[in-house]
Amino acid sequence: MAVDGYILALLIIVAFVVIAYIMQKKGILERYSMELYGPFIMWKTKKGRELIDRTARKRERFWERYADISLAVIFFFMFFGTLLLIWVATMVSKIPASKAPSPQMMLGIPGINPIIPIWYGILGLAVAIVFHEFSHGILARVAKVRIKSLGLLFFIFPVGAFVEPDEEEVNRLPKKKRMRMYAVGPSANIFLAIVFALLFIGMVGQARPIRDGVIVYGTYENTPASDVLDAGMEITEINGTAISSPADLNNAPLPPAPEKVEIRITDGRTERNLEITSGLIIVGITEGYAAYESGIEKGMLISSLNDTTIHNYSDFTYALSLIKPGQEVNITLYERNGGEYVPANISTIRFTADDKYSYYERYFPHENRDEYRGKAIMGVAVSTFGIYAIDAEDIPRTLAHPFWGVRSMDDFVSSSLRYLSLPVTGVMGMAEKTGHLYSYGVLDFLGPSGFWILANILYWIFWLNLMVGITNALPAIPLDGGFIFKDAVKWLLEKLRRNMDKEKLEKISARISTTTAFFILFLILWQIIGPRLSLI
Repeated sequence: MAVDGYILALLIIVAFVVIAYIMQKKGILERYSMELYGPFIMWKTKKGRELIDRTARKRERFWERYADISLAVIFFFMFFGTLLLIWVATMVSKIPASKAPSPQMMLGIPGINPIIPIWYGILGLAVAIVFHEFSHGILARVAKVRIKSLGLLFFIFPVGAFVEPDEEEVNRLPKKKRMRMYAVGPSANIFLAIVFALLFIGMVGQARPIRDGVIVYGTYENTPASDVLDAGMEITEINGTAISSPADLNNAPLPPAPEKVEIRITDGRTERNLEITSGLIIVGITEGYAAYESGIEKGMLISSLNDTTIHNYSDFTYALSLIKPGQEVNITLYERNGGEYVPANISTIRFTADDKYSYYERYFPHENRDEYRGKAIMGVAVSTFGIYAIDAEDIPRTLAHPFWGVRSMDDFVSSSLRYLSLPVTGVMGMAEKTGHLYSYGVLDFLGPSGFWILANILYWIFWLNLMVGITNALPAIPLDGGFIFKDAVKWLLEKLRRNMDKEKLEKISARISTTTAFFILFLILWQIIGPRLSLI
């Protein structure tokens, strides 16, 4: 009997903790300069302190100015990160429970978070942690704080690094110097993320399609496309007519559904012809509109609408434009019966009184237009053959030009969030899958595999450094931003209440920073819990 993945993971974790505890008891960990730190094994060493000392001594003025800039950067991301969490929390009610993030998705740990590839993730996280901790160490020495040790944290695998300054000396530092020391860690990650983002963008900008065509990004279930096509294939011809863009696909010379049609596809290495059932497939239905009310189902083929034969998407939009809201029209549909398509038992469809304008106003207000007034809306999403197709140019354009078409701050924010969500949307995976469909300019010598391995390394170093930087900037102890926030609150109280007793001031600042930390924790956990409350 197969062992459940969660049970296996739990057994490995329990075994690790038990073995670590036994090694601690027997003095084995101490023999190798290790000790238990909760469930983690901490390895300490004094090696590396001289390197940090030399780096700090050479350019003290530079590091002080860098720390001042870092402090400003962290205050910005502290504010931005908190606002982003609040905004996400307000959107939670619109997220169905089935699409709510899992606890694993909230952890940036390779092997636990399903969207982070293990080896790229380990490399990216290692780079992030080393730069983060090394920066803390340099500023500690600039502030004349003694470094007691450096080391690594293990939890089955190495999961972190640390620089251990003398805590008493840190607490005695003036607030500004202490805030500087905390700020340079996350700021180093943010600056490094920017560098690697630019390297990644410059690299993927070299990719160019070898030929014009339409790439199959995915297929809808139980459609003609799902029978014969795979994601990553490129369609170059339909019935001998060249297809170089999604617009060509929309106007393709297809026979009436459900006749067969020949398409030519390639994976970049070989080309072949395939036979596929022709037709415009219904792949989505909106409740409350004509298609839903008439009993139309996903997977049906549209053959004619109000006596207009539907060969392709352009025919469908033209036939729809002739219909008025509330009108009753004839429709010919085919549905799947085993491996064949047979006439569906629906011959008429009455359109609702709502027009296209009211539909867009309800679901896509930013895309609404005055010209939609008085136009009928069927309430369906349709697709040729049942494929989700993209232009061959779309993949390199998405990766190399994240702010393509940005015209406002809203566009900038949404484009930034889309770029950070590339691992979730699968664009990176599709880029690798379609690698042989592209040439790579001066990097062609790497070949598709080498090119995308290097591109992934750059992307994941960028992504993980940015996540580590922004997360550590949040005003929640024990994060760096939490300690900076506490010192900032204390400084502000000192300015506003000059005669306040120091002990009372300490209590108030601690209470404010603790409350803020719990608020941040609530905002994070709410993303997991909120969508699932509707199921209770």
